Amino acid sequence: MVPDRPGQFVRKRFEAMVFTALAEELRTGDVVVVGSERYADWSKQLLAWEVVQDKLGAYLVEAGLA
Repeated sequence: MVPDRPGQFVRKRFEAMVFTALAEELRTGDVVVVGSERYADWSKQLLAWEVVQDKLGAYLVEAGLA
């Protein structure tokens, strides 16, 4: 709220709040963008399970979980 104008929002703060909330909803999958499947598929960036298995032991030791 703007102190000298009750009931008025500070536009930059409001926009920051809206886009922060939207980014979180997009990240969790609670909001989707129609047609977004035409763009990059994030799952293609994942490692193959065989690669993960090869690296898992060293990672667990390094992370202190082994």
